[in-house]
Amino acid sequence: MAKKIRPDRIAKGVAKATKSLISGSSKFTKDRLLECQKPCEHLSNGICVLCNCVVKAKSEVFEEYCPANIWKDIKILEKAGLALAIKNPDLATISVNEETNRFTLDYGKYKWKTKDENGKEVDTDTNLKLVVVNDRGNFFTENQDLTEIKLAASCSCTISSKPKKTLKEGDYLEFDIKYEARKAGVFSKKAHFLAKETAFFITLKGEVI
Repeated sequence: MAKKIRPDRIAKGVAKATKSLISGSSKFTKDRLLECQKPCEHLSNGICVLCNCVVKAKSEVFEEYCPANIWKDIKILEKAGLALAIKNPDLATISVNEETNRFTLDYGKYKWKTKDENGKEVDTDTNLKLVVVNDRGNFFTENQDLTEIKLAASCSCTISSKPKKTLKEGDYLEFDIKYEARKAGVFSKKAHFLAKETAFFITLKGEVI
């Protein structure tokens, strides 16, 4: 993989890493660094030998990913040159399968109903906040920008988004998706991200109890 230099991300990472010395790092940064310190065979004196990045600074930038895919909140699909991140990983885990061009979001087991602060019974929050990052410049020399973007999901799934028609290389797109339970039991639902240049699929799975 040829690492593309992105000055804006480098500057953002250095600035946040410097600021964190005073105010502390965000939760996602702390979680990423914990994964790197388990230990990781690719970490050498604070540098990732796969991408030659300073891990402390890189982990501060939400749209950056681990090339070994060990960070729990973001995964890279190299075949598409796209990464998918989840802003609320407490609701679901994320994994990726290169062979099937698919990301899987797993809610695990959760209760259909819960109670709000007033004691009223409500549906459990299943709204996942996702980010698609276009990193095609790391993998392709042509067709790096994405055009004619469409997002769609199967029944019982809702996508809340005003998708950009194009997604420039190095840029990102945010959208929400949630599973709306209609009965208890195991479920597996599909969604897809389509562009003229590439596509990937999403599986939402879990068990409502």
